[in-house]
Amino acid sequence: ILIFFTEMVYLPLRKITAATEQYAAGNLHYEFSVDSEDEIGYLAASLSYMASEIARGEDNQKKFIANVSHDFRSPLTSIKGYLEAILDGTIPPELYQKYLGIIISETERLNKLTQGMLTLNSLDSKGYLSRTNFDINRTVKDTAATFEGTCSAKRITFDLTFSDSIQMVYADLGKIQQVLYNLIDNAIKFSREDSVIYIQTS
Repeated sequence: ILIFFTEMVYLPLRKITAATEQYAAGNLHYEFSVDSEDEIGYLAASLSYMASEIARGEDNQKKFIANVSHDFRSPLTSIKGYLEAILDGTIPPELYQKYLGIIISETERLNKLTQGMLTLNSLDSKGYLSRTNFDINRTVKDTAATFEGTCSAKRITFDLTFSDSIQMVYADLGKIQQVLYNLIDNAIKFSREDSVIYIQTS
């Protein structure tokens, strides 16, 4: 009876207790198994499944935070760079209007990103895209313009090629801008100095 109790109850409970201590300490990737098809085995399997689901949720949360940080970094870098250039005289007064317009545009993008985060908790089956008609060429030009300071530092230029002067699309402007920012940011990051980045729409 003692051997049976030890093998079937005591040792499995010790494994479960050790696992709960690991999970309580934050180690949600701790793995254990109880080879039993009774209530104790079911309890162990349920506990392991619960921990894996929580761990997966935390991993998704970390990825989400990393993505959000990346999206916020680009406009903040542009705003900071242009304001510093205005303050130290790099940008002459006659160009203030142009670059202040870019700063306002970047501020509005930050506001859209913030609003997008606030709507994540209210998503439904219909999704959360807000589609409108807009000129994709103008969007590409405006997005590329925000990287002018970064490109100047690496002596990188843009070569923009459009098949038509105006190309209307029906899409979510904020999300398309987000995609373009990420693509251009990566293109600059992985381009050598004195090079050209080609962007084409058709």
